[in-house]
Amino acid sequence: MMGPRLWNRDEERAFFGKTLEIATPEQLFYLTDDGRFLAYWPKKYKGKKTTLQSRNAFIGSYTEKWVKDIIIGNTPITKTYYRKVDFLKKAGIIQGFYSVNPDPLDGTNGNNIKSTQYGGFLRVDVVEELYDSIRTLVSEKNEFFSSMISKAELGRLIEIADEEPTYEKKAERFLTLLRGI
Repeated sequence: MMGPRLWNRDEERAFFGKTLEIATPEQLFYLTDDGRFLAYWPKKYKGKKTTLQSRNAFIGSYTEKWVKDIIIGNTPITKTYYRKVDFLKKAGIIQGFYSVNPDPLDGTNGNNIKSTQYGGFLRVDVVEELYDSIRTLVSEKNEFFSSMISKAELGRLIEIADEEPTYEKKAERFLTLLRGI
């Protein structure tokens, strides 16, 4: 059975209520030209619009109580970032960007994708999905490696590692050789 959604309107209300105990309205809400506080800019708003950076930190602090040591957000990414987040994941710089809001208030606009091609971004629709993703992430025995060596030296290391009988032994030997440089 699937569990509750992570970030929905009720959770958002709880977030704002709890966070207003320690933050000012100016840190959490947009201020309109006529002095009203808004959680989001209406699409048809014609006045001056500002951006909020401080709210992201509060969201991170609020949601970290759900899943320790995982940085998550509550918004989808735009198409211009699809390749970038996938590159960051493949390069080992990040484990992934997770959005726990399956139904953003501003609609999809074609940007509310489930996942990018290589999993650099993942929209989490239910809590079990987040737990499963985290379990998979921490149980995989991935190795991060990076080096700046010539193609000739890289080829030499690959050739030496290729003498090992299994893929796992080849990888172990290659990483040992690479880290010994």
